[in-house]
Amino acid sequence: MQPEKNVHLSVPADLVSEMEAAAKAENMTPDEWAAEAYEQRLEAQKWQNLVAFGQEQARKHGFKESDVQRLIAESRAEQRGR
Repeated sequence: MQPEKNVHLSVPADLVSEMEAAAKAENMTPDEWAAEAYEQRLEAQKWQNLVAFGQEQARKHGFKESDVQRLIAESRAEQRGR
C-alpha cells in the first residue's frame, strides 16, 4: 500500500453531505469514498485518452468503423500465420 498524503480541498457543503451519505451507505469513510471516486475518474480519463488516440490514428490512416471487423480478422489471420 502506498503512503497516504493529506490533501485539503474546498468542496461545496451540499456535495460534502451527499458524499458522506454515499460513503455511509457503502460502509466507507468519506476519505475512502473520495479516494475511490478519484481513482475511478482518473481511470475514466485514461480510457478517454486511449479512445481519442485510437480515433486519431483511424483518421490518419483513413479507417472507418465499418473497417474494424475486417481489420481484426486480417490481423488475427496474420498472427496465426506466424
